Amino acid sequence: MYMEKFLTKVARHILSKHGNNLSGITVLMPNHRSCVYLRQALKASATKTIWSPEIITLKDWIFNRSRLTLIEPLEQMLVLYDLYKAKEGEETFEEFISTARVMLDDFDEVDMQLAEAKPFFSFLEKLQSLKVYEPGEEPTEYTIRYRKFWKVFRELYFELKEQLIAANKGYGGLIYRDVAERMKSEGGNDIKDAAFYLVGFSTLNKSEEAVVKAIKEQASLEVIFDTDSYYIADEYQEAGNFFRGQGGKLKSDNKLWQTSLISTKEQNINIVGVAKNIGQTKVVADILANKLKLNADTEKETAVIVLDEKLLNPLLAAIPENITALNISMGFPLKESSIAGLLRSVFSLHDNVERFKSKRKNQLRFYYKDVFDLFHHPYAAYLVPDKQVVSDFLEDIRHYNRMLISEDELKKKFDGTEVGKLLWYTEDRTDFLNHLLDLIYALRVSFLKLTESGEKDMSVDLELLFHVNNSLTNLQNTLVYNTSELTLQSIRKLLIEEIRNVRIPFDGEPVRGLQLMGMIETQCLDFKNVVVVSMNEGIFPSGKTQHSYIPFEMRKEFLTTHKEKDAYAAYLFYRLLQRTENVYLLYNTESDEMGGGEKSRFILQLQHELKEVNPNAVIKDLVYSVDPPPPLPEDQINITKEPALLQKFLKDNADYGISPSAINTYINCTLQYYFRYIAQLREQDDIEESIEAATLGTAVHFVLEKVYGEVVNKPLTTDFIDVIIKDKERIAGLLRESFSERFDSYSLKHGKNYLLYRVCLKLLDQFFKHEKANLKNASPKSEMKILLLEKDMQFPLTVGDNQIKIKGKVDRVEERDGIISVADYKTGTPLGSSIKGDDISLFSTDPKYSKAMQLLTYAWMYWRSNGSPDINLRSGIYWLRDMAKGFDSLKMDGSDRITKDVLLQFEEVLRNLLAELLNPEIPFTKTAEVERCVHCEFKKICRRE
Repeated sequence: MYMEKFLTKVARHILSKHGNNLSGITVLMPNHRSCVYLRQALKASATKTIWSPEIITLKDWIFNRSRLTLIEPLEQMLVLYDLYKAKEGEETFEEFISTARVMLDDFDEVDMQLAEAKPFFSFLEKLQSLKVYEPGEEPTEYTIRYRKFWKVFRELYFELKEQLIAANKGYGGLIYRDVAERMKSEGGNDIKDAAFYLVGFSTLNKSEEAVVKAIKEQASLEVIFDTDSYYIADEYQEAGNFFRGQGGKLKSDNKLWQTSLISTKEQNINIVGVAKNIGQTKVVADILANKLKLNADTEKETAVIVLDEKLLNPLLAAIPENITALNISMGFPLKESSIAGLLRSVFSLHDNVERFKSKRKNQLRFYYKDVFDLFHHPYAAYLVPDKQVVSDFLEDIRHYNRMLISEDELKKKFDGTEVGKLLWYTEDRTDFLNHLLDLIYALRVSFLKLTESGEKDMSVDLELLFHVNNSLTNLQNTLVYNTSELTLQSIRKLLIEEIRNVRIPFDGEPVRGLQLMGMIETQCLDFKNVVVVSMNEGIFPSGKTQHSYIPFEMRKEFLTTHKEKDAYAAYLFYRLLQRTENVYLLYNTESDEMGGGEKSRFILQLQHELKEVNPNAVIKDLVYSVDPPPPLPEDQINITKEPALLQKFLKDNADYGISPSAINTYINCTLQYYFRYIAQLREQDDIEESIEAATLGTAVHFVLEKVYGEVVNKPLTTDFIDVIIKDKERIAGLLRESFSERFDSYSLKHGKNYLLYRVCLKLLDQFFKHEKANLKNASPKSEMKILLLEKDMQFPLTVGDNQIKIKGKVDRVEERDGIISVADYKTGTPLGSSIKGDDISLFSTDPKYSKAMQLLTYAWMYWRSNGSPDINLRSGIYWLRDMAKGFDSLKMDGSDRITKDVLLQFEEVLRNLLAELLNPEIPFTKTAEVERCVHCEFKKICRRE
């Protein structure tokens, strides 16, 4: 059924009253998009060539009449800060920015609503002061500061206003007040007897009301509202509040323009619950492609309304192939753009240069994370095009664990590129802005070449660069005249705030293609099909939260509250439904950290109220569920032991041997052993920013080796240990020497690394003190010797026709009273090492015996390497975290002596295990015990995540 659009009706009405000569007519509209659509409607409705009227937004019309020019937000904030500092304000600029944002918004609304400033701010100051007034008590420092804030708040309003007017500048509210008050006092002789139309408004602030009233008094004004009796007649419907109140005074012809469509017309309303925001984008694509089946002719009658701006990018990526053209008529948040991400990375680079104080001897050094972030940014490829050089450079940083990279090294490595535009630092604020402008210019040149050559369309990126360039230029011009001593940190925060608040307008072709817009842009427009995304409470309407210093009771009396904002949102929603045939309202069913998952109240109103008054409206409540993809079949992975593979193993074994750790890996999972030791797959190394467990253990081993290396095969005495305990500087120096291979001295003196460094010193001190106590408590005739220290041990084991080299590093072998102890140092959490005699046969199948397996392997290698004597032998661990345990020896059936029979039994288990490894009939395959895969780095390959 054909439904005449509102703006088409307006166009025909204007033409019917004035004919073809509309040159003296001004049509005031609520937004730019509606201006474009009205021009199209006039063009389509005219039967011949016409003189077009002036079609302009009310905001632009007011701005054009003002003596004041709109001040840039950055300049306005700096002016306010100068005034604040003149009042001995204590906050730094960085601290003041968030305060200033709220203040300026409040000042703007006070003027926009034509509040009488002197009594308003005087009353506000007194009201807030009463909140901390205690009769008969002396004011505290807090109450004095609290009252001072409200005094300063009042004074800043008047001083800012005075300074801006003197410079012929103003913020939005001040410009509105200026025009409204002048039109009231001076009249509007220049518009006398002119014809005006006010079209499609649903709310007016006090300044706009005053301007419209002045127009009405001086000229011919016709007010045209687009309303429906559904929400006008029902006083409980907040969508009609304006029209029943202030709007009613404007006397629009309700009979001509008020419809009764919502309560009578046939309409399909689909309320669709979707899990997660990304799910909504997929549902939109499905609706456009399969439900509405759009084509080049029908897509222009369809609008996708985006209520949550964060979904704009995902929606653009999800637009289906049947859409031939797309028109975006909503502001894009600059903070979501690639250039904003690049600037944040540059600012982080500078923050960390200052944080780490890495400018030494005039040599700049950059934090590795910032270097990685900048090189991984998509724009970096346009400045440093050789991806392989970048990849090799970053891999070197990982390999050598380098946290700070010098500027000279970067210049040398990337000579002939624009890397200097990306990685730089300066302490001068003018140079800082010049560097940023150079970066923008370099990117602009690259993007223009790609666009002009047709290789790649970078028009959106160029538009974003244009707006960033304007912000930087405005700030640069402002700083020339600004007297504030702003630090670089202040300027960076100011720019971040600017990026966070700027929205980039997209100008498209409105008469063709699918329309993608925000809810405000829909005012006055009509579509056959509408898809609304993110219809959740808290998003639409946005809720009661209002960032303001002015309390609710005063806002209610003099300004606006969330109630007016909710009423405006309600009108936009119901007006959108008036002429639409197919409506899809999508909401997120999943809650998040802020709550969420709740339908908008407007959906609930439709479900419970509309169906009672309009039987022709079909309302469907749907939940869009996407069945989880079936789990991928866990393919059996069998690696056949081909002759070449076994030959590789034997060659590697001849060169390197097989360690106890490798043997334990094979026991845990034969496929894991294959991936790690034969295929030599490795996870990508990360920069070790703080000391990890392995590095800590290596450092402790290094110190103990250096200290005890002086007394190998000599009696260990308490006097020697006393010297070590007292020589703390030597121990600290050895520890720093070990850590210096991966960390510079600066990082060991600060933060977490310093704490871990102190922990290492404490562990070593406890070990030495325990060693001394152990020696002191021994019998006078007892003598202790360290026989081996950090010794590489190996022994070939005959397995069939092959000699398999078993190899490992023993931390320490000591002898006391005829007992030889093979010791392992551990800095981890103490674990027990007790087994039964029969358990040895289980070593080759159960990884829970991995510790006992390792200790017996060391004991066996020592025994075999020394001619297999019949000796008293034990094997155990020094737990450095708990030296109270002493030497924690492996116990078998309660005894810690490892006999020759035990060693021979273990050797046979080892031989059988290695024979299995060499058996070509037994492939490398996944373990059947899935719990063994929890910490395996290869579990994704095996599909056992």
